[in-house]
Parts: sequence; C-alpha cells; structure tokens
Amino acid sequence: MTNDNDRIDDDLETVKTILVAVARHAEATSEWLYQLIESQGRTQQQLDQLSVKVDALREDVDFAFQTISLMALMEFCVFPA
Repeated sequence: MTNDNDRIDDDLETVKTILVAVARHAEATSEWLYQLIESQGRTQQQLDQLSVKVDALREDVDFAFQTISLMALMEFCVFPA
C-alpha cells in the first residue's frame, strides 16, 4: 500500500510539474501574441500612412502628365509641322 501511495504521490508531482510548465508556456505565448498584435497595429498604421502618400504621389503624377499633354498639344497647335 505504501508503494501505491508513493507512486500516486510521484504521479501527482509529475502532473503538477507538467501543469506548471504548461502554464508558463501559456503565459509566454500570451505575451508573444500581445506583442504580435501591437506590432501588427503599428504596421497597419504605417501602411495607412504609405497609402496616403501613394495617393498624393498619384495625384501629382496625374497632374504632371496632364500638364505635359496640354503643353504638347499647345506646341502642336501653335507650331504645326
């Protein structure tokens, strides 16, 4: 009977050790996930800022293209070949 009790105590101690290890791992995973979510938020903000800049550049390029096209048309009309 004593051997059975010792074995049960050993098994319970093993289970406690495993549960503590799992809990620590879960905490570490939770912290890592929290950091990942924060990082994703910062990345999204940067993407949003870049999108605004790309839109502004696109408008500038469109304006420049229209200006060049008008200048070329005016030159053709004023100085026909």
